[in-house]
Amino acid sequence: MAGLDVSKVPFDLILNILNIIIMFVIVRLLVYKPVRRFIDARNEKIAAAKREADETMKAAQEKQAEYERLVAESEAQAEKLMHGIKEDAEKRSQDIINNARKKADRMIEDAQFRIAQREEQSILEMQEKVIDLSLSVASKILDEKMDDEQNRRLAEKFFKSEFGSGN
Repeated sequence: MAGLDVSKVPFDLILNILNIIIMFVIVRLLVYKPVRRFIDARNEKIAAAKREADETMKAAQEKQAEYERLVAESEAQAEKLMHGIKEDAEKRSQDIINNARKKADRMIEDAQFRIAQREEQSILEMQEKVIDLSLSVASKILDEKMDDEQNRRLAEKFFKSEFGSGN
């Protein structure tokens, strides 16, 4: 085997190991530390972003809870307002009905009163006419002394002329 010198192997081996160690130290100093700092900075940014996202989520949940509370309060107020409006409307409608009934009762009482007055007036007028007729008949009977047949004819004639009966 030409070119392989065994006597130089341990020295080459030691030199290669030494090269590897130096390279490791150089790589560690030049590459590993900056990469490690980059990774740490990246991890820190990720952690900060996660904390910020958690805070944002927490704030959003708080706002959502506040919104839901406000919606519930608004719905309760709206329900209370609608209930009040409904009660007020019912009260007003009952007042209107009661007023209409009172007005109708007054109109009925007024009409009944007018009817009663007209009835009294009609009765008085009829009484006056009956009295007038009686006096007229009596005066005609007294003026003439007649027998029963003449009295009947006279009464019939009088009633025909006064009442206009067509017999």
